[in-house]
Amino acid sequence: SLTELLFACSTLAAMHLQGNVIGAEGFRALAHGCSQRASLTALFLGDNQIAFTHDDPTWIPALFEHAPALRHLDLSSNPLGDEVCSLIALGVQASRNLRSLSLANCELRDGGARAMADALALSSLVALDLSRNSITQDGAAALAASIDRHSLLEVLDVS
Repeated sequence: SLTELLFACSTLAAMHLQGNVIGAEGFRALAHGCSQRASLTALFLGDNQIAFTHDDPTWIPALFEHAPALRHLDLSSNPLGDEVCSLIALGVQASRNLRSLSLANCELRDGGARAMADALALSSLVALDLSRNSITQDGAAALAASIDRHSLLEVLDVS
């Protein structure tokens, strides 16, 4: 299992699991397993059919709590939506080390963009990928206003 893999690899710094269809259950196992891996700095989970119901989104903040050294997180091409993006934004605010986040093609709309805009002012992000989502001019305006207050962000992709 993913948790056993994390326990077995004490020096694991990066994990690439793109396209493995781990789903929400696999994500929960990873969030739990990350508590045992202080060395994990990069997690690539794109295209894994990770979707959450109203009952289980608490695993998003748990990932940030259990992986304090995490610097790069890729959740692209997962059907997350605005509600989960709001929880991710809370994790981004709480994380002191997260530098890059990809939420490309995650079914985000303006609500997700506004949540990330609010998080930017309190985050350590230098790169944020929100490309291939349904963000309109309203969401883009919220991001633009936030960038004025956030001096660390160097790369923003909303294409």
